[in-house]
Amino acid sequence: MGDPWLVSRDGRTGLVTVSLSGSDADRKEAALRLVPKARAAAPGMRVHASGVSWATAEIDRQGAADLLRAELWAAPLIMLLLLLTYGSWAAAALPLVVAVLAVVCCAPLLGLLTHVTDVSAFAVNAAAAIGFGLSIDFTLFVLARYREEHAKGMPRARALDVALATSGRCVFCSALVISSCLVAVAAVPVPLLRALALAGVAVTLLAALAALTVLPAALTLLGDRVDAPTRCAGCAGLPSGGPAGSGGSSPAVSPPGLRRRAWGHWRCWS
Repeated sequence: MGDPWLVSRDGRTGLVTVSLSGSDADRKEAALRLVPKARAAAPGMRVHASGVSWATAEIDRQGAADLLRAELWAAPLIMLLLLLTYGSWAAAALPLVVAVLAVVCCAPLLGLLTHVTDVSAFAVNAAAAIGFGLSIDFTLFVLARYREEHAKGMPRARALDVALATSGRCVFCSALVISSCLVAVAAVPVPLLRALALAGVAVTLLAALAALTVLPAALTLLGDRVDAPTRCAGCAGLPSGGPAGSGGSSPAVSPPGLRRRAWGHWRCWS
Protein backbone atom coordinates (compact mmCIF):
# COMPACT_ATOMS: atom_id res chain seq x y z
CA MET A 1 0.00 0.00 0.00
CA GLY A 2 1.59 3.23 -1.11
CA ASP A 3 -0.72 5.61 0.76
CA PRO A 4 0.19 5.70 4.46
CA TRP A 5 -3.28 7.02 5.32
CA LEU A 6 -4.74 3.61 4.34
CA VAL A 7 -2.61 1.71 6.87
CA SER A 8 -3.08 1.61 10.63
CA ARG A 9 -0.29 2.83 12.92
CA ASP A 10 0.68 -0.69 13.97
CA GLY A 11 0.73 -1.82 10.35
CA ARG A 12 -1.68 -4.69 10.95
CA THR A 13 -4.79 -3.20 9.35
CA GLY A 14 -5.13 -1.72 5.89
CA LEU A 15 -7.82 -0.36 3.62
CA VAL A 16 -8.12 -1.30 -0.05
CA THR A 17 -10.43 0.81 -2.18
CA VAL A 18 -12.03 -0.57 -5.35
CA SER A 19 -14.09 1.44 -7.83
CA LEU A 20 -16.82 -0.48 -9.66
CA SER A 21 -18.51 0.68 -12.85
CA GLY A 22 -21.72 -0.26 -14.60
CA SER A 23 -25.30 -0.49 -13.42
CA ASP A 24 -26.37 -1.38 -9.91
CA ALA A 25 -26.77 -5.01 -10.90
CA ASP A 26 -23.35 -5.09 -12.57
CA ARG A 27 -21.66 -3.59 -9.51
CA LYS A 28 -23.41 -6.03 -7.20
CA GLU A 29 -22.34 -9.02 -9.29
CA ALA A 30 -18.79 -7.69 -9.43
CA ALA A 31 -18.73 -7.34 -5.63
CA LEU A 32 -19.96 -10.92 -5.25
CA ARG A 33 -17.05 -12.09 -7.42
CA LEU A 34 -14.30 -9.88 -5.99
CA VAL A 35 -14.83 -10.38 -2.25
CA PRO A 36 -14.49 -14.21 -2.29
CA LYS A 37 -11.42 -13.90 -4.52
CA ALA A 38 -9.84 -11.39 -2.14
CA ARG A 39 -10.45 -13.67 0.83
CA ALA A 40 -9.01 -16.65 -1.05
CA ALA A 41 -5.92 -14.66 -2.05
CA ALA A 42 -5.12 -13.80 1.61
CA PRO A 43 -5.90 -16.97 3.62
CA GLY A 44 -3.97 -15.76 6.66
CA MET A 45 -5.78 -12.45 6.85
CA ARG A 46 -9.28 -11.38 7.79
CA VAL A 47 -10.91 -9.61 4.86
CA HIS A 48 -14.06 -7.59 5.51
CA ALA A 49 -16.00 -5.91 2.71
CA SER A 50 -18.07 -2.74 2.79
CA GLY A 51 -19.68 -0.34 0.37
CA VAL A 52 -23.08 0.06 -1.24
CA SER A 53 -22.73 -2.78 -3.75
CA TRP A 54 -21.63 -5.34 -1.17
CA ALA A 55 -24.23 -4.18 1.33
CA THR A 56 -26.96 -4.51 -1.31
CA ALA A 57 -25.85 -8.05 -2.15
CA GLU A 58 -25.81 -9.03 1.53
CA ILE A 59 -29.24 -7.50 2.13
CA ASP A 60 -30.67 -9.45 -0.81
CA ARG A 61 -29.08 -12.70 0.38
CA GLN A 62 -30.19 -12.36 3.99
CA GLY A 63 -33.65 -11.12 3.04
CA ALA A 64 -34.19 -14.07 0.69
CA ALA A 65 -33.06 -16.53 3.38
CA ASP A 66 -35.31 -14.97 6.03
CA LEU A 67 -38.34 -14.95 3.72
CA LEU A 68 -37.75 -18.58 2.76
CA ARG A 69 -37.62 -19.54 6.44
CA ALA A 70 -40.80 -17.59 7.13
CA GLU A 71 -42.59 -19.25 4.21
CA LEU A 72 -41.58 -22.72 5.40
CA TRP A 73 -43.00 -21.96 8.85
CA ALA A 74 -46.16 -20.36 7.48
CA ALA A 75 -47.02 -23.05 4.90
CA PRO A 76 -48.38 -25.67 7.38
CA LEU A 77 -50.33 -23.01 9.27
CA ILE A 78 -51.84 -21.68 6.05
CA MET A 79 -52.85 -25.18 4.98
CA LEU A 80 -54.52 -25.80 8.35
CA LEU A 81 -56.42 -22.50 8.18
CA LEU A 82 -57.53 -23.25 4.62
CA LEU A 83 -58.78 -26.66 5.68
CA LEU A 84 -60.74 -25.14 8.57
CA THR A 85 -62.13 -22.42 6.30
CA TYR A 86 -63.14 -24.46 3.26
CA GLY A 87 -63.96 -27.70 5.03
CA SER A 88 -62.47 -30.13 2.51
CA TRP A 89 -59.02 -31.07 1.29
CA ALA A 90 -59.93 -30.44 -2.34
CA ALA A 91 -61.22 -26.93 -1.66
CA ALA A 92 -58.24 -26.14 0.58
CA ALA A 93 -55.86 -27.11 -2.21
CA LEU A 94 -57.46 -24.81 -4.78
CA PRO A 95 -55.90 -21.55 -3.44
CA LEU A 96 -52.51 -23.27 -3.38
CA VAL A 97 -52.90 -24.37 -6.99
CA VAL A 98 -53.86 -20.85 -8.06
CA ALA A 99 -50.96 -19.37 -6.05
CA VAL A 100 -48.37 -21.79 -7.43
CA LEU A 101 -49.47 -21.08 -11.00
CA ALA A 102 -49.30 -17.32 -10.42
CA VAL A 103 -45.85 -17.41 -8.79
CA VAL A 104 -44.35 -19.86 -11.29
CA CYS A 105 -45.59 -17.79 -14.23
CA CYS A 106 -44.36 -14.60 -12.56
CA ALA A 107 -40.74 -15.78 -12.34
CA PRO A 108 -40.10 -15.69 -16.14
CA LEU A 109 -41.68 -12.24 -16.34
CA LEU A 110 -39.29 -10.96 -13.68
CA GLY A 111 -36.45 -12.51 -15.66
CA LEU A 112 -37.52 -10.53 -18.72
CA LEU A 113 -37.73 -7.34 -16.65
CA THR A 114 -34.05 -7.68 -15.73
CA HIS A 115 -33.24 -6.72 -19.33
CA VAL A 116 -35.08 -3.44 -18.84
CA THR A 117 -34.46 -2.48 -15.22
CA ASP A 118 -32.71 -3.76 -12.11
CA VAL A 119 -34.76 -6.41 -10.30
CA SER A 120 -33.71 -7.45 -6.83
CA ALA A 121 -33.72 -11.11 -5.83
CA PHE A 122 -35.91 -9.98 -2.95
CA ALA A 123 -38.67 -9.34 -5.52
CA VAL A 124 -39.14 -13.07 -6.16
CA ASN A 125 -39.91 -13.73 -2.49
CA ALA A 126 -42.15 -10.70 -2.35
CA ALA A 127 -44.03 -11.96 -5.41
CA ALA A 128 -44.51 -15.33 -3.72
CA ALA A 129 -45.91 -13.70 -0.55
CA ILE A 130 -48.23 -11.38 -2.48
CA GLY A 131 -49.29 -14.15 -4.84
CA PHE A 132 -50.25 -16.54 -2.07
CA GLY A 133 -52.19 -13.88 -0.18
CA LEU A 134 -54.15 -12.66 -3.18
CA SER A 135 -54.77 -16.17 -4.49
CA ILE A 136 -56.37 -17.16 -1.20
CA ASP A 137 -58.55 -14.03 -1.24
CA PHE A 138 -59.59 -14.37 -4.87
CA THR A 139 -60.35 -18.06 -4.48
CA LEU A 140 -62.39 -17.41 -1.34
CA PHE A 141 -64.53 -14.83 -3.16
CA VAL A 142 -65.43 -17.17 -6.00
CA LEU A 143 -65.73 -20.38 -3.98
CA ALA A 144 -67.91 -18.85 -1.26
CA ARG A 145 -70.38 -17.47 -3.80
CA TYR A 146 -70.34 -20.75 -5.74
CA ARG A 147 -71.20 -22.71 -2.60
CA GLU A 148 -73.86 -20.23 -1.58
CA GLU A 149 -75.66 -20.41 -4.91
CA HIS A 150 -75.42 -24.18 -5.06
CA ALA A 151 -76.77 -24.49 -1.50
CA LYS A 152 -79.90 -22.65 -2.68
CA GLY A 153 -80.61 -25.53 -5.06
CA MET A 154 -79.06 -24.02 -8.17
CA PRO A 155 -77.30 -26.47 -10.55
CA ARG A 156 -73.53 -26.40 -10.32
CA ALA A 157 -73.00 -25.02 -13.81
CA ARG A 158 -75.44 -22.17 -13.18
CA ALA A 159 -73.99 -21.53 -9.71
CA LEU A 160 -70.53 -21.21 -11.25
CA ASP A 161 -71.83 -18.75 -13.86
CA VAL A 162 -73.39 -16.61 -11.14
CA ALA A 163 -70.22 -16.74 -9.04
CA LEU A 164 -68.08 -15.59 -11.95
CA ALA A 165 -70.54 -12.85 -12.89
CA THR A 166 -70.56 -11.43 -9.35
CA SER A 167 -67.51 -12.45 -7.33
CA GLY A 168 -65.46 -12.82 -10.49
CA ARG A 169 -66.13 -9.18 -11.27
CA CYS A 170 -64.94 -8.25 -7.77
CA VAL A 171 -61.74 -10.24 -8.34
CA PHE A 172 -61.14 -8.42 -11.64
CA CYS A 173 -61.74 -4.98 -10.14
CA SER A 174 -59.61 -5.77 -7.07
CA ALA A 175 -56.72 -6.84 -9.28
CA LEU A 176 -56.95 -3.61 -11.29
CA VAL A 177 -57.03 -1.43 -8.17
CA ILE A 178 -54.10 -3.21 -6.53
CA SER A 179 -52.07 -3.10 -9.75
CA SER A 180 -52.77 0.62 -10.17
CA CYS A 181 -51.51 1.33 -6.67
CA LEU A 182 -48.36 -0.71 -7.26
CA VAL A 183 -47.72 1.06 -10.56
CA ALA A 184 -47.71 4.34 -8.62
CA VAL A 185 -45.13 2.85 -6.25
CA ALA A 186 -43.00 1.82 -9.24
CA ALA A 187 -42.68 5.49 -10.17
CA VAL A 188 -40.58 6.10 -7.04
CA PRO A 189 -36.90 6.28 -8.14
CA VAL A 190 -35.74 3.63 -5.68
CA PRO A 191 -34.56 0.36 -7.31
CA LEU A 192 -35.75 -1.88 -4.48
CA LEU A 193 -39.24 -0.33 -4.36
CA ARG A 194 -39.50 -0.41 -8.14
CA ALA A 195 -38.60 -4.10 -8.24
CA LEU A 196 -41.12 -4.95 -5.51
CA ALA A 197 -43.85 -2.95 -7.24
CA LEU A 198 -43.25 -4.57 -10.63
CA ALA A 199 -43.24 -8.02 -9.06
CA GLY A 200 -46.47 -7.17 -7.25
CA VAL A 201 -48.18 -5.99 -10.43
CA ALA A 202 -47.18 -9.12 -12.34
CA VAL A 203 -48.23 -11.60 -9.68
CA THR A 204 -51.49 -9.74 -8.94
CA LEU A 205 -52.63 -9.89 -12.56
CA LEU A 206 -51.54 -13.52 -12.85
CA ALA A 207 -53.38 -14.48 -9.65
CA ALA A 208 -56.58 -12.86 -10.95
CA LEU A 209 -56.16 -14.57 -14.32
CA ALA A 210 -55.70 -17.97 -12.68
CA ALA A 211 -58.66 -17.39 -10.34
CA LEU A 212 -60.92 -16.55 -13.29
CA THR A 213 -59.77 -19.34 -15.62
CA VAL A 214 -58.12 -22.24 -13.78
CA LEU A 215 -60.38 -22.09 -10.71
CA PRO A 216 -63.68 -22.47 -12.63
CA ALA A 217 -62.24 -25.42 -14.54
CA ALA A 218 -61.11 -27.03 -11.28
CA LEU A 219 -64.51 -26.49 -9.67
CA THR A 220 -66.19 -28.15 -12.65
CA LEU A 221 -63.87 -31.17 -12.47
CA LEU A 222 -64.04 -31.61 -8.69
CA GLY A 223 -67.83 -31.38 -8.43
CA ASP A 224 -69.17 -32.09 -4.94
CA ARG A 225 -65.68 -32.71 -3.54
CA VAL A 226 -65.30 -28.98 -2.93
CA ASP A 227 -68.36 -28.90 -0.67
CA ALA A 228 -68.00 -28.75 3.10
CA PRO A 229 -68.40 -32.14 4.82
CA THR A 230 -71.84 -33.03 6.03
CA ARG A 231 -73.11 -35.74 8.37
CA CYS A 232 -72.18 -38.86 6.45
CA ALA A 233 -72.04 -42.57 7.07
CA GLY A 234 -68.95 -42.10 9.19
CA CYS A 235 -70.90 -39.86 11.57
CA ALA A 236 -74.26 -41.61 11.31
CA GLY A 237 -75.34 -43.44 14.41
CA LEU A 238 -72.84 -41.65 16.63
CA PRO A 239 -74.16 -40.15 19.86
CA SER A 240 -74.67 -36.44 19.50
CA GLY A 241 -74.15 -35.79 23.18
CA GLY A 242 -75.46 -32.84 25.10
CA PRO A 243 -76.23 -32.06 28.66
CA ALA A 244 -79.12 -33.74 30.37
CA GLY A 245 -82.45 -32.15 29.60
CA SER A 246 -81.12 -30.22 26.62
CA GLY A 247 -83.13 -32.23 24.12
CA GLY A 248 -80.14 -34.09 22.73
CA SER A 249 -80.36 -37.71 21.70
CA SER A 250 -78.23 -38.76 24.64
CA PRO A 251 -77.80 -37.06 28.00
CA ALA A 252 -74.17 -38.12 28.34
CA VAL A 253 -71.46 -39.54 26.14
CA SER A 254 -68.97 -42.06 27.41
CA PRO A 255 -65.27 -41.87 26.43
CA PRO A 256 -65.68 -44.67 23.86
CA GLY A 257 -68.54 -42.71 22.33
CA LEU A 258 -66.39 -39.62 22.12
CA ARG A 259 -63.65 -41.59 20.40
CA ARG A 260 -66.13 -43.02 17.87
CA ARG A 261 -67.50 -39.53 17.19
CA ALA A 262 -64.01 -38.08 16.63
CA TRP A 263 -63.12 -40.97 14.30
CA GLY A 264 -66.33 -40.49 12.33
CA HIS A 265 -65.71 -36.77 11.90
CA TRP A 266 -62.15 -37.44 10.81
CA ARG A 267 -63.44 -39.85 8.15
CA CYS A 268 -65.75 -37.10 6.89
CA TRP A 269 -62.89 -34.62 6.54
CA SER A 270 -60.45 -37.04 4.99
